[in-house]
Amino acid sequence: TWLASQGTFLPAGRAYIKIYGYSGNASWGKTYTLNTTLAAGTVELEPNTSTSTATVVPLATTISGSTLSANSSDTDYYAVDLPKAG
Repeated sequence: TWLASQGTFLPAGRAYIKIYGYSGNASWGKTYTLNTTLAAGTVELEPNTSTSTATVVPLATTISGSTLSANSSDTDYYAVDLPKAG
């Protein structure tokens, strides 16, 4: 059962999502899927290693990404524009 106390409630506007290795460990070559809702997907864009270069992900979009990079500690940032608080 989902409880409101388990949720993350954000204000309207842009929210940033950071993908990185567990406990700072390198996550080179690991794949992941980011779902903002269930919908057809697109592929991440590089560079997206900071909030200033974050890939903007519209709601109702699935992103397929990878931490595969020449750098052994690739971090990916995504931005989601939220239409209202909640």
